[in-house]
Amino acid sequence: MGGTSLDAESLARLLLWTSIVLVIALTAVVVVERTVFALLRARRLQVEGRYAPLVRRALAGDGAAHGLLVASPARHRLVVARLLIEPLVDDRDPARITRTRVIVAALSFIPIADRYLRSRFWWRRAVALRALGVLEMRGHTAAAVAALDDPHPDVRAAALDALTYLRDVASLPAVVVRLHGHLQSKFRLGRSSGVNRMVAESAHRRARNRVRDVTITQATTPL
Repeated sequence: MGGTSLDAESLARLLLWTSIVLVIALTAVVVVERTVFALLRARRLQVEGRYAPLVRRALAGDGAAHGLLVASPARHRLVVARLLIEPLVDDRDPARITRTRVIVAALSFIPIADRYLRSRFWWRRAVALRALGVLEMRGHTAAAVAALDDPHPDVRAAALDALTYLRDVASLPAVVVRLHGHLQSKFRLGRSSGVNRMVAESAHRRARNRVRDVTITQATTPL
């Protein structure tokens, strides 16, 4: 009887110490993870602070700044590309878009975007599509149309955004066919519900309006 009690106490102490070790280990993992993220963020901000003035000067036509950006280490190219491309989401000045395209081409960013389009990571495909869209790289229209069939919804949304920026009339039939097929599929799934039917019809109207807006933009914007 006494031996059984001793074994139970030993097991309880073992479980207690095991729990303490696990808690300490998990705490250490969280601390290390947060430290690494903080260091990476600090490093990114440092790199951005270094290149942001060069980006502004290069876009203003400073050849020396352009040269320094092109000579930047490969590990910094994506940061530089992001500094160049992100402002184009709000600033659609054609001259700025053209200057940005020249710089990112010199940075060899387009081959990187092409690799991202073939990546198994959905977020890379989405990033590449949005970047190529805001840059108005019309040579990638076919890739954007193909991405409308991507299995991930965020990539499909990025493809539609890219096509909106690209304003390529030739892509409109493919966009309409895919949107129509997608909405018809949703309609079939919800045909037994009047509410779902109304939602499908409303979504179909929004899709037609969006295609119409792209068409009007193409017709009124010089290429």
